[in-house]
Amino acid sequence: MTQSLRRRSSLLRLLGGSGLVAALVLVSSLAIAGENGTLILTNGEVLSGEIVAVHQGDHVQIKLANGEMKAIAWAQIGSLQIGAGFVIGNGQVQPRPQPTYQPPPPQPTYQPPPPQPTYQPQPTYQPQPAYQPPPPPRRHVEVWVPRFELGGRLMSVSSGGDILGQGQSGGLVSSNDLAVGDVIGSGVGFQIDAGWHLLPAWSLYGFWEHDTYSRGSKNPDNQGKPGQGNVLGVGVRWNSAPHHPLGILVDAGIGARWINFGLPTGDGTSYYDASAVGAEFRLAAGLSIGANPHFRLEPALYFTGGSYSSFNDGSCAASDSYCTSLDETQRGSYWTAGLQVGAHFDL
Repeated sequence: MTQSLRRRSSLLRLLGGSGLVAALVLVSSLAIAGENGTLILTNGEVLSGEIVAVHQGDHVQIKLANGEMKAIAWAQIGSLQIGAGFVIGNGQVQPRPQPTYQPPPPQPTYQPPPPQPTYQPQPTYQPQPAYQPPPPPRRHVEVWVPRFELGGRLMSVSSGGDILGQGQSGGLVSSNDLAVGDVIGSGVGFQIDAGWHLLPAWSLYGFWEHDTYSRGSKNPDNQGKPGQGNVLGVGVRWNSAPHHPLGILVDAGIGARWINFGLPTGDGTSYYDASAVGAEFRLAAGLSIGANPHFRLEPALYFTGGSYSSFNDGSCAASDSYCTSLDETQRGSYWTAGLQVGAHFDL
C-alpha cells in the first residue's frame, strides 16, 4: 500500500514537472514569435529578420528583411538572439544573461594643465642680402728692399769724329787736324758695373768699360799697335715693367774716356804711343727681359758722344803743342755706337 502510494506520488511529480517545462516552452515560443532576432548557424552564416515561429527541437521560421521566408532546422542553429530577452543556444531557450557588475572606473586624479609656452616674438623680416660676387684672389705684394746690383755688357764698337780739329779730318798736316779714323777703327768691348737697385724700375750704378780697336787708316800695314780705350763713369737705368717678362729699357750716363793708339811720324817710318782724354755722355735704349726684377737680360742699341780735352803724341817735346791741353779751337768731337747685350742681377 505504501509502495503504491509512493509510485503514484513520483508519477504525479514527473507529470507536473513535464507539464511545467512544456508550459515554459510554449510561453517562450509565443513570446518569441513576431520579434526580430538574429540566427547564427553552425556553419557561421548569420541571418537577421522577424522570427515568425520557434518550434523547440524542430525548426525556427524567420522572415528576412527582403521578405523571404526561411525555415532553419534546429540542428543547424548555433545560437539565436531574440530581442533583448531570450537567447537560444545548444537547443535551449534561456533568458539573456545579465552582465556581471563592473565597478565604475576610477576617477582620474587632477592633473594641472601643462605650462603654456612663453611668448616668443615673431622674427622681424630681414631682407635677403644682395648677391655679392666672390672677392678676387689676394695678390702677393712684395715689399721692395733696395739691393746691391752687379752687371756686365758685351758690345760692338764703331768710332768716328775727330781727336783734333773741327770737322777737318783727313790728314796729319797740322796739330789741328787728326781724325779718330786715322788712328783707330771699329772694335769690340765689355763693361762691368755695380750699383744700387733702389726701386724695382730704377738703378744707380758706376761702370768701367774697356774697348779694343782695329788700326786706323794712317797705319794700315800692321805698323804701330792697335788702339785701346777705357771709360769710367756713372749711370742710371730704368725698366718700364720690372715684374713682367718684357719691358722697355732706357739707360743714360756720363763718363771720362781715354784712348791709346799708334801715331805715325810725319814721314810714316815710325810711330809714337799717343793718347787722348775726353768727356762724354751715354744713352742706350732696348728691351729688359725676365719675369723677376732681380735678374734681367737687356739687349739695346747705344750711342756716346763727347770731346777730347787733352792729347799726347808720345814725343812730349817742350816745343810740341800736342803735349799740352787743347784749347777750344783744337778740340775735336767724337762718337761711338753699336749693339750691346747686358745682364744684371741683385745680390
